Amino acid sequence: MKEPSNDDDALTMALYGEYLLDIKNDYTAAIPWFERAVSRDPHDTWVRSLYADALLDAKDAEVQYRAALECDGTHPLALGNLGELLIKDPLTRNEAIELLERNVEHFPDHVSSLVQLGNAHKSVDTSRAESYFKKAIQCNPDHAKALGGYAVVKHGLRKDREAAQMLYARALFSDPYNANLLSNYGLFLTEVEHEHDKAEELYIRGLRVDPKHANTHCNYGVLMDSVQKNKNGAIECYRKAVASNPKHAFAWYNLAVLLEQEKRYDEAESAFKRSLVAAPSDPKTLTDYGNFLNTIRRDSKQAETYYLKSLMVSNESYAPAFYGLGTIHKNQFRFEEAKSCYEKCLMLDNTHCMAYGSMATLYLDVFELPKRAEELYVKALQLEPENVEHLVNYADLLSDALNDPKAMHVYEKASRLAPNNSYVAHNFALFLVNKQQRKDLAKNILENILALTKSSECETLLAQISKSKLQVISKIK
Repeated sequence: MKEPSNDDDALTMALYGEYLLDIKNDYTAAIPWFERAVSRDPHDTWVRSLYADALLDAKDAEVQYRAALECDGTHPLALGNLGELLIKDPLTRNEAIELLERNVEHFPDHVSSLVQLGNAHKSVDTSRAESYFKKAIQCNPDHAKALGGYAVVKHGLRKDREAAQMLYARALFSDPYNANLLSNYGLFLTEVEHEHDKAEELYIRGLRVDPKHANTHCNYGVLMDSVQKNKNGAIECYRKAVASNPKHAFAWYNLAVLLEQEKRYDEAESAFKRSLVAAPSDPKTLTDYGNFLNTIRRDSKQAETYYLKSLMVSNESYAPAFYGLGTIHKNQFRFEEAKSCYEKCLMLDNTHCMAYGSMATLYLDVFELPKRAEELYVKALQLEPENVEHLVNYADLLSDALNDPKAMHVYEKASRLAPNNSYVAHNFALFLVNKQQRKDLAKNILENILALTKSSECETLLAQISKSKLQVISKIK
């Protein structure tokens, strides 16, 4: 495409900027052309909308879309794209819906607008989303995005996997080179059908169509991490996703979680921050960054601010944020506040295993109500029967507070599940000495664990057992 001259109109300049961005992938060169176009004609709605679409910063893009709508309040591109931008933030979700509905009101048979509104409702009101996708398909039975969106709803709302498969097939027949569709179908095959090889084929095919398709790189990363257990490959996929789209909040978030697991903490924190730049009001990212600050950085004060923000943007409906806040209160000896947070967490999510376990320790160690603690440990272990931490804590409760012989069975189960865990070995050996008078077995367990790993607690306990003639040895806290 030929470079415009100073005499060309604003739209020509903006289209050249779009060419530099989409074809040449040269953001640095493209932006000045958009700026020149806006300067040439600040009232051209198309120019401002194209400029907004190119901007990396969501706030800057919002400014340009709003300026475009001041020029023409019914402009479909500005209405639709601003709606799609604002829908990502729970604080501006209502305004986003209003914009997208206004767009459909002005253009009731505009398929792309119907699809945008369907996508907006997809995660919160699937029945309404279904109605918009169905209308879009009535207007254009071969519209790939409408068919693909309806496929998501068919499975999510109706649990109709066969219908979803057929819709994806129709969509790909209509547009076999649609990278976004290939990516979404691949995710469906991964998470719903568990056809991992076929999903990988679709991702590879999609990346041949568009080597810089961020969603495909991100979804491929999920497959590599969760199915193939290829951590390095997943990290590379997420990095490619954010290189292609620096505003891809989900890819930044996945990258942050994976880097934290790999103990690459500085890189993980940077990725968390980039995810929050792209989606500043996402409760999950806010909460998990709070967890990172609390557990890795040991900055409970800063972590608390992120938990509170997560609760604010979610209207106090995000259970993990209450759990994180409860943990901070508990560690700061604000036990009633901790109990209240754990209770709110469980009201929102009665399958939150860690909340049951943490509240059990409160009832045992602080409120001295061992029977209530036992009830909570039983619930936790019903949810996660092989949670070693809860098993050991439950066995300690049975042994020390309730003098219940079932403790032996629970310790044995924990030991089978985690034969190399020094915490399990230590507490099991202590139980054997104090409650069973089986010093030889206790010594054997401790000697075996010390042959595998260093543990000062186990070494101390072994020395005590070897020297002591007493029946009871104090537990090391």
